[in-house]
Amino acid sequence: MKFARVKEVEEEPKLKAIPRLFKMGLTVEQIAEALELKIEKVQQAMEKQCRKES
Repeated sequence: MKFARVKEVEEEPKLKAIPRLFKMGLTVEQIAEALELKIEKVQQAMEKQCRKES
């Protein structure tokens, strides 16, 4: 369980950077590659951000 929490804490700054990188014109694939995340994780973060802004 501790490993899952550590991984979650490490991903948090990356997830916060996603909307900024997208606004700069990077594609989902480019963001995933740059942040070393799965494409699905980037897409989920972007969907979550869109719901917050609505």
